[in-house]
Amino acid sequence: MNRKITEQESRFRHLEQMSVAELLAHINEEDAGVADAVKLAIPQIEALVEAIEPRMKRGGRLFYVGAGTSGRMGVLDASELPPTFGVPDSWVVGIIAGGDRALRHAVEKAEDDAGQGWRDLMAYPPTTDDTVLGTDTNALTMRQAFLMEAIHGELNDETLPQCDILLVALYPSAIVSWVESHREQIAHKTVVIDCGGVKQTIVGRLQQVAAENGFTYIGGHPMAGREVSGFRYARDDLFDHASMILTPRQG
Repeated sequence: MNRKITEQESRFRHLEQMSVAELLAHINEEDAGVADAVKLAIPQIEALVEAIEPRMKRGGRLFYVGAGTSGRMGVLDASELPPTFGVPDSWVVGIIAGGDRALRHAVEKAEDDAGQGWRDLMAYPPTTDDTVLGTDTNALTMRQAFLMEAIHGELNDETLPQCDILLVALYPSAIVSWVESHREQIAHKTVVIDCGGVKQTIVGRLQQVAAENGFTYIGGHPMAGREVSGFRYARDDLFDHASMILTPRQG
């Protein structure tokens, strides 16, 4: 397993034997590497900014969620945006594991409490104007979904290119064939996530399909469900506080 960058040994030994000038020079040397690291990440940062900007225009918010030094820097950046750019302080929110106390004091193991992380986020109720589209081979299921406002419209060849996120919830054998048959309608901006319980065959093929067609694919497995099937058994709180296993890409 690769060692985390923050857990690697320092390149500088015996700091106590260095002069002040040497210490400052080494700190400056390390700082100089930040710009090069950011330069390498510009394509990913660009994609992130382009994805965030239209959502914030529609009333969305940006959340910095972190722990330790990273969490403190997120809170600092969120705090500086209103006086620097004149934006409302509700647009960008900084959340640090351990709460405000962790800004000034170390709060050990706070980052390991996944439940508290969720509770911290729930202090900021979702604000979204997202449109949910759905499709099913059963006409009655589609009618029920419309009447119960589970979906706003039908997912079809015309609306599929509009999707930012596409969740494919089918039997494992049908997931690959559905994505393959709709590959030309899936936009480059779209993130495709399957919800199948079998991953190796699905992930291997859909990673290839995504690469060939320019969209993003992530294998997923929601750790929630019921022992009955069909829309009439659906619940709007079924996935509350449930985990979602994501299958990382190879390489």
